Amino acid sequence: MSSGFRSRKAEARVYRQDGSLSVLGSDDSLDGEDVLPGFTCPLKDVLHS
Repeated sequence: MSSGFRSRKAEARVYRQDGSLSVLGSDDSLDGEDVLPGFTCPLKDVLHS
């Protein structure tokens, strides 16, 4: 019997203006790149895995 529940992987997707895409996991950090220089956010602080 199937419960109908699918676990979802905690991830963040970064879509850039040039069309590129990065997929980050909960062990990665989001970087502000040239938009917010110096900004970093550890994704484990905001994603639930």
